Amino acid sequence: MPRRPLALAVALLLGSCGGEDGASAPANDVPDATPDVADGAPGAADAAPDTAIDAAPVPFSEKLSAMDLYEDLAKKTIHPRNTEFRPRFELWSDGAEKRRWIALPKGSKIDSSDMDHWVFPVGTRVWKEFARGEKRLETRLVEKTGEDSFRMGTYLWNDAQTEATWSTVGANDVLGTTHDVPSETSCHRCHEGEPGRVLGFSAIQLAGAPGPTTLASVTAWLTVAPPAGVGVPGDATESAALGYLHANCGSCHNPNDTLTFVAAGSELRLNVGEREVGKTKLFLTNVNVKTERFTSIPYRIAGGDTASSAIHIRMNRRDGSAMPMLGTEQVDPSGLAAVKAWIDTLPAP
Repeated sequence: MPRRPLALAVALLLGSCGGEDGASAPANDVPDATPDVADGAPGAADAAPDTAIDAAPVPFSEKLSAMDLYEDLAKKTIHPRNTEFRPRFELWSDGAEKRRWIALPKGSKIDSSDMDHWVFPVGTRVWKEFARGEKRLETRLVEKTGEDSFRMGTYLWNDAQTEATWSTVGANDVLGTTHDVPSETSCHRCHEGEPGRVLGFSAIQLAGAPGPTTLASVTAWLTVAPPAGVGVPGDATESAALGYLHANCGSCHNPNDTLTFVAAGSELRLNVGEREVGKTKLFLTNVNVKTERFTSIPYRIAGGDTASSAIHIRMNRRDGSAMPMLGTEQVDPSGLAAVKAWIDTLPAP
């Protein structure tokens, strides 16, 4: 198989870009549907992560050992100012193991007045680390450096696992694996469809999230508490499909991304206020909607017919028509199966 271009974007936060009528690759795993009402409601019995760490953030360094993700890089212990989280629906990354952390400036809050698009305080750092087996490959950083400026890049680990060095140009086949690292340009391209630039730490992604960091647990971090009932709508089959389309495709397929959305009009991002599957923008702009550019495939999603559904077909490719176009070399069978299961339940055009 021909080599893919450099991988797209930080997925920590993370989403993937797609072209018209195509879908990004599915999530790494598809969690069972879980009730979201209790998690979305303020006062749920989750322990709030601690943001009152006295240690000030260290200045930026091109050496990961001099940053404040690791308290002791040699021992691989994480600094207590970082809160680990895992989104409910993950970006597919060819099976790489991933961990994520966020660190807010002490005493700050996330502006959640727009519950769909959180605005993070200047100084926020979000980390995402990729590994295969026991070997760390890269540790990505998204840092808000000004009101509308962001630092995006990655630390590439050496083979001895004793240091990781900052890079903005990306790399292919890191440490002898098939894992590719994005360039800074690719990072910005994938994240520009979200005004806050952070993709995996959001109301929808934290509602029902596995682990201790959930929407309920971070309510104290927000300027506006989330409403009850936040989450991905639908039964187990519906929410599994919609959730990973949101995670893997929604960063580009939404009205804030002028390049992909203007060319496509296909919206694959869910909004907090959407509570019925059939009334979501994702459903209305894709299900039984005819393709406008890739017309050899008649529908974006054809109810009951994956062979006529551009999203499913392009997810199942890793050639010039693949979705996502960058950032993955392998089709995710579990995610593809989740989309098929949903399409099979839909009415025909």
